[in-house]
Amino acid sequence: MRDHDGPYGARVEGAYAEQEKAGDDSERPMGLRLTRKLAEVIDGVDLTGRAVGDILTLPALEARLLIAEGWAVEDTKGRQGTD
Repeated sequence: MRDHDGPYGARVEGAYAEQEKAGDDSERPMGLRLTRKLAEVIDGVDLTGRAVGDILTLPALEARLLIAEGWAVEDTKGRQGTD
């Protein structure tokens, strides 16, 4: 694994450097299930009209952010979410 400068001059290291070089999949659709909701906008992701338990399809970057922060889990059942 190698390090390199990422977008906006940010330093990308280790496994993330290899993933970034392989291609940006941040816009690829990703399914997730909302597990908590305390506001209409969480970490910059608009969840207006969404409820806990809803299956959503979001760009992978937003989906991974919500999952990492504990607001959602990946939808492993492959159900179709709402846009």
